[in-house]
Amino acid sequence: MKSLTPRTKLAMPGRSPSRTREIIVNATNRKLKITASFIIALILAFATAQAQAQDADLKVSVEEALKAATSRVQPVYPAIAKQLRLEGEVEVEAHITTDGSVESVRPVTGNVLLSEAAVAAAKNWKFAPFMSEGKAVKVVVSLIFKFKM
Repeated sequence: MKSLTPRTKLAMPGRSPSRTREIIVNATNRKLKITASFIIALILAFATAQAQAQDADLKVSVEEALKAATSRVQPVYPAIAKQLRLEGEVEVEAHITTDGSVESVRPVTGNVLLSEAAVAAAKNWKFAPFMSEGKAVKVVVSLIFKFKM
């Protein structure tokens, strides 16, 4: 009686069937190791992204930030900007700590000559602590400074 599934000989030209089987097994193991490494890398990347998202500062609207501001320092109009009659708005992004002090500030938009003054002023602002779920949290706020002569 003949078998319904044909048996094929596993052989590579010039190699014994056992050596051929060994080569195939090794290749399969390499592929599995590469696939496993890739999956582990994806899991680690996802876990890192999740951790960073949890540690990320809460974004607060301009209106909320202005309501919570307890001390607002106005920027000093730079002398060179006055001489050049530069006017405009500068938007800065400020990172606020849990106690309401400004941790860092970076300019987002605006003229470079005016941005330095806006950053210096924003660093001296103070805020009431921002609360989330009953705990003080770090936040990111956008502040807009208007320079008009």
